[in-house]
Amino acid sequence: MIFLNNSPFLFVFQLIKPSLYYPSHTHKIHQDFLQNTFFAFLLIMRLDKHKNYKKRSSIMCHSPIMQELGLTAIRISFGIIFVIFGYNKLTSGSENLTQIGSAMGLFGITWGYLLWGYAAALTELCGGLAFALGFGTRIAALPLAWLLIVALRFHLQNNDTFTKWSFPSLCLCIAISFFIIGSGMYSLDYLIQICSSCKKSEQKNINHPDF
Repeated sequence: MIFLNNSPFLFVFQLIKPSLYYPSHTHKIHQDFLQNTFFAFLLIMRLDKHKNYKKRSSIMCHSPIMQELGLTAIRISFGIIFVIFGYNKLTSGSENLTQIGSAMGLFGITWGYLLWGYAAALTELCGGLAFALGFGTRIAALPLAWLLIVALRFHLQNNDTFTKWSFPSLCLCIAISFFIIGSGMYSLDYLIQICSSCKKSEQKNINHPDF
């Protein structure tokens, strides 16, 4: 009972105590038990307003580190997926690459389908690697976004179902999002930026020493 003292659990316990002590009485008691348990559940769902739980909740919901970790997980997963896609396309043979490149015909380009197929495969491979490492993510997002627009247009032109064109749509939204926000804290871009700032600071101290 020490855990119940001075906490919302004390009120919850008081709600359901009669039903716990007399579970075998009439149907009215069983009805009260269900009703009280329901209200107790609603109260527990709002425990984040209690100061102890609010503090824990705010740490999880408003922590910049947790947000950066979440974005990093999305970026790395997105990159690995496209590395696999690109590698599979490069090793699929010229016939399949030509078929992939033929999607450019939707934009009036009727030449070099094999070349466009290789370009698509390399875009996925190199762009996915850039995303996974967090190196030049904004730059890599642009060709990936164009590739996904072509894929989306291809599926819509063929009147494919939502299950086929939903994935390129989702990937397009992710690519655009990372073009806006960049690589994030846990990336090579951020590491390079920190190293560059340190070098500039050291150079400034050398040129303008403090006496």
